[in-house]
Amino acid sequence: MRELWIRILTAVVGIPIFVWIVWTGGWLWFVAVELLILGSSLELIALFRKMDIRIASFPVLAWNLFLPLLFFPELPITDHSLVLLAILLSGSVILSATFVLYRSHRNAALAVAGSAFSVLYVGLSLSLLLALRFVFELSDAAILAMVGSPDRAGAKLIIALFATIWISDSAAYFAGRQWGKRKLAPAVSPKKTWEGAIAGFIGAILAFGIAGSLLLPALPRYHWFVLGAMVGVIGPIGDLTESLLKRKAGVKDSSQFFPGHGGFLDRFDSALFCAPTTFGYVWFFLR
Repeated sequence: MRELWIRILTAVVGIPIFVWIVWTGGWLWFVAVELLILGSSLELIALFRKMDIRIASFPVLAWNLFLPLLFFPELPITDHSLVLLAILLSGSVILSATFVLYRSHRNAALAVAGSAFSVLYVGLSLSLLLALRFVFELSDAAILAMVGSPDRAGAKLIIALFATIWISDSAAYFAGRQWGKRKLAPAVSPKKTWEGAIAGFIGAILAFGIAGSLLLPALPRYHWFVLGAMVGVIGPIGDLTESLLKRKAGVKDSSQFFPGHGGFLDRFDSALFCAPTTFGYVWFFLR
């Protein structure tokens, strides 16, 4: 019971702060995402070490913290972001391989793969979460006329996304506890059930459909239900991916940074997969 109250208190304090940061945007949002990347990267490096996989920590941290600069419109570097992104992703593999092979670690191949995975899993995914805040600024005139302020539209989109993730997680948790019988992935997360996953999927569709329709009512409503369905499928995959990493590392939580909630990876595991998915959908169909 005490742990439940700690979880509730952390959420009551943390959620309004998160929403305020998202709504304020600008450099505050940029710094917040950088801190999120830093915390997530350090946790992931620690998880790999517990698996006896010594990834190239310094290059991973450097690349992950640099990637958001390519997606922040306040900086002129974004004009060449696609070319620089390709160079950086290729360079991250080369530099990581150089570091790992130089140290002659016995799990060298896994360390190189883990280093590249870390850049994609944390650095690129959360950089696209940053970019989601500004995605409507490049929309055509018809979309801009519907969303109004592109700056506020990006904030509303992120708020709708996280509200959907949280509601979907809650629906899956409570439905799984009440009616769960068939295990979803017993080797990875024994408590997750198909009944909970179905409830989470339905909750995601309804949550994104309602939140999107309320926050951005001028855009076609079906987009929000499609995005909700995508979050309902992709979110649990992100959750299970992080659960697999923790199980291989032999830990319950990635850290204890958030009282009652675990670490950065524990809190943003679904967002690591949902942010790039949402960004891709909006980029191709809503701008």
